[in-house]
Amino acid sequence: MHRQCCPIRLVAMALAAGCSGAHCVNGGGNGGSGGAGQIISTSPPDGTTNVGANATIDIVLSQPADPDSLEIAITPETDFTLNWSSDDTIVTIEPSANLVDRGTTHTVAVSAVSFADGSTLETPYSFSFSIVDEPVSVSDKWELWSSGRTRLRGADLHPCRVGTEAGTCVTLISKQDVRNLRNMGANLINASYPGLFEEQPPYGVNATAREYMDNLINWAQEVGIYVVIHVRTGPGRNEPAITGLGGEPLITVWTDQAAHDAWIAMWRYIAERYATHPVVAGYNLMVEPHVNTWADPAGILTPAAFARQFQGTLWDWNTLAGEITAAIREVDTETPIIINSLQWASPSWFEALTPTGDSRTVYSFHAYDPDVYTNQPEESPVSYPSLIGGINLNQSWLVQDFHPALHFSLWHNVPIYVGEFGLFRWALDAATFVSDEIALFEQYGWNYAYYVWRGDEPEFDGFNIEYGTDPGNHVPILRNPLLNAFTAYWSQNVDFPSSD
Repeated sequence: MHRQCCPIRLVAMALAAGCSGAHCVNGGGNGGSGGAGQIISTSPPDGTTNVGANATIDIVLSQPADPDSLEIAITPETDFTLNWSSDDTIVTIEPSANLVDRGTTHTVAVSAVSFADGSTLETPYSFSFSIVDEPVSVSDKWELWSSGRTRLRGADLHPCRVGTEAGTCVTLISKQDVRNLRNMGANLINASYPGLFEEQPPYGVNATAREYMDNLINWAQEVGIYVVIHVRTGPGRNEPAITGLGGEPLITVWTDQAAHDAWIAMWRYIAERYATHPVVAGYNLMVEPHVNTWADPAGILTPAAFARQFQGTLWDWNTLAGEITAAIREVDTETPIIINSLQWASPSWFEALTPTGDSRTVYSFHAYDPDVYTNQPEESPVSYPSLIGGINLNQSWLVQDFHPALHFSLWHNVPIYVGEFGLFRWALDAATFVSDEIALFEQYGWNYAYYVWRGDEPEFDGFNIEYGTDPGNHVPILRNPLLNAFTAYWSQNVDFPSSD
């Protein structure tokens, strides 16, 4: 999303060894607000029906607990160990072996725990989940995009953000975050990630960014979730060029042949590195290209006129996308390629896109319209459905907003991917709005990823669906309607890569 930047690590998981046995005593949880201690979140959530067989289980508490006071059991009887966060607010249950009974319901029951303030769990709490019945592992990843039905449902992650010094990358996502997303039923990570080459000449490999990408992909394989590599930055392009935040935009990828060529070389390098990896489901060539705003700052040109006027120049996204595609196909003929529309991946700019001719390419947009609703400030609530500034905002309006993407798909017989969509969580009727959006994605057979799992830029959690719709709340909420709007669809996922 072009208005936001980078995620924060919302829950630190510094784990230490605990007890073991089918029924043992120990404890943990998550720092929260005042009042009597309580369980505020679990992973998997209660009722999840497609959990991975190798899942671990998290219980998050509202305040520190006495690790010796927790009484917990799992049925069917399962041997497990307990590990604790450093502040005794999160307990992670690690089964000693895979939960391999497909379709079996597992129940975790917490019968007692004492908290640091002297309170105890007022009522025993239990939650249940089941292992995905028959996970589907495809032999050709193109099937995930070309079947005409939705098969990938998940969320964006910012695994790291580029630091202020060249070659640095600040990690913000852990393996536990990836596992928790998978436990929610998601089967896709849209990895909105810095590219693996430096932004400035001589455009060498960014070894730190490469390490974090390797980590993310390996974590994804371990827990069984697909990854789309969704490159944000690289030769001649930095974060301020996307977000307008944090410094001077770097746009030489559009003005300098060396930067242009280095972006192509970077993608050849990425494809050569990950071509055979079983969880990599796609290559998204550039996050939210908006060269039109640099080449035509007054916004005079229509999408079609822009494409005609700058055809064949360094400003031409179609040319660059085609050249990247050709470079990737020299080393990887199989992995699907994903190309965003211009104007920060707006659906209205599909008219400026020309298909590359590659038979395994998906075309993508991001859904944040209308800004007046999705980016509404806390103090100026806007409801859904409603009349807003002459817009009759309802699902019929969304149909019209998405129509250019649908038309492009039908006219060129190509798949569409909604690589980002979302809204500030305090938007009035947020759950209804995203449910209406997702229902259309499902109707059209589009894969999609919500923006963004576990926060965004530092000190901002406006996109964190685990926290619900109250802007004053900054801890996970059990049975949160906004989160439920997503998990209701994530529970339909059956396509998962092997976690072996």
